[in-house]
Amino acid sequence: MTYKGSSSVERRYAEALAELTIQYAMTEEAIVQLNDVVKLIDHHSELKRTLYDEYLSFQVKKNIIEEVFKDKVSDVILKFLLLLSQRNRIMLLHGVRNEFIQLANKSRRVVYAQIFSPFPINPKQTFRIKEMLKKEYNAIEVRTRYIQDNNIIGGIRIRVDDRIFDYSVKGMLDNMLKTMMKEQ
Repeated sequence: MTYKGSSSVERRYAEALAELTIQYAMTEEAIVQLNDVVKLIDHHSELKRTLYDEYLSFQVKKNIIEEVFKDKVSDVILKFLLLLSQRNRIMLLHGVRNEFIQLANKSRRVVYAQIFSPFPINPKQTFRIKEMLKKEYNAIEVRTRYIQDNNIIGGIRIRVDDRIFDYSVKGMLDNMLKTMMKEQ
């Protein structure tokens, strides 16, 4: 079953879960548990097929969720899984988890950045990039992941969420060209 506007539905569930985990001071624990739940469901196709079956009764799904996850997750996460299942929205769990992590990171002022470069980035460069992003996003912490991209001739590109900071040679030349075209 596909829901129209599922990203807004996922966001609403994530916001509700974020409120609960903040109330119970268990945001970090919830992130770990949601990641574990998603992995477990993804690695067991029969479990996934059963939980996603919209024609299977909630009582059957409830028994399965309680049996599989009762000793693996907190009561908050268990009740959250049951709520998603009861409303036949357990298939949104990936998106809810992703939205929840984004909300949690935002509230904790943590930024995740991908650094694309044709060459490895040294620790001094990584430090400078992190400091720039801390200022840009008013972040307490910046976590980076290096990705080798041989399509970049020189320089780097940094991606944070949907925003790209293009410090590549091609990006600088494109910007220079745009500026020259505007001046004409």
